Amino acid sequence: MGTRTQVEAVASSAARRPRTARSWFQRSGRTDAVETPSFDDVAAEAVASFREQALGMRCGVGRHAQALVRVVVCTGPVPTDPARLEIWVLLGDVDDAQVPPHWDPTEVEADLDLTIWALHLRATALGHLAALDWPDVDRVTVRFDTAERVERLGGRRYVSAA
Repeated sequence: MGTRTQVEAVASSAARRPRTARSWFQRSGRTDAVETPSFDDVAAEAVASFREQALGMRCGVGRHAQALVRVVVCTGPVPTDPARLEIWVLLGDVDDAQVPPHWDPTEVEADLDLTIWALHLRATALGHLAALDWPDVDRVTVRFDTAERVERLGGRRYVSAA
């Protein structure tokens, strides 16, 4: 199985997780038993779960083996368009020159090992959203950057300007 196929397999298996009680009530038309959470609540829960899993995780292979996840944050979704959610993974112990600014690994490849790892992290993040029945999960953007660059260039303002 090729490397990209492995990444796709991770995303596919995460998307097949058991559905939540909330989604069962929504599909059955029952609204009296469960209050439907807001997009912000669902995004916060999924990102917190992903953050707990990913923080401190290292690439582990190639010349960027020591690269690690330092921070996971998200920009809130627009209430009418959940596809506008962006999850940011900020990396440490990697040179700024090796990670493109505002990097989306589905659009631009960097070092092969770093790209494969970023795609795996992306699939994992999307899996957490899919498990909570996030609409249009494939349209969510997961961006990567170095924690040092983000801090140096304005933090939240830098992330929001993407």
